[in-house]
Order: sequence, then C-alpha cells, then structure tokens
Amino acid sequence: MTDKNQLTQDELNYKLTEYNNSVKFWTNNQLGYSINLFTTIGISFLSYIVSIMLDYF
Repeated sequence: MTDKNQLTQDELNYKLTEYNNSVKFWTNNQLGYSINLFTTIGISFLSYIVSIMLDYF
C-alpha cells in the first residue's frame, strides 16, 4: 500500500533535476543579484541625500 503523499521514482527524479537546475541558475546569477541590490541601495542613499539638501535650501 502506497501513501498518497509519496512520490514515485520518476517524480522524485524530476524534482531532483528541477532542484539542481534552479541551484545552477541562481548560482550563476549571483552577480546580477548583487548589482541589483547595490543599485537599489545607492539610489535610495542618493534620494535621501537630495531630500536632506532640499530641507536646507
């Protein structure tokens, strides 16, 4: 008797392949993530500086 929540061997192999592909994708795109993060932080910081300068002038 098999459990309803248990995966078959084909489904398990598919999920494992899918997981491995996602790990490769995100590992290869780590630089892109870092650039996006630092760009967002930089724009936020510049916006903050401009808002402070507008208060003084």
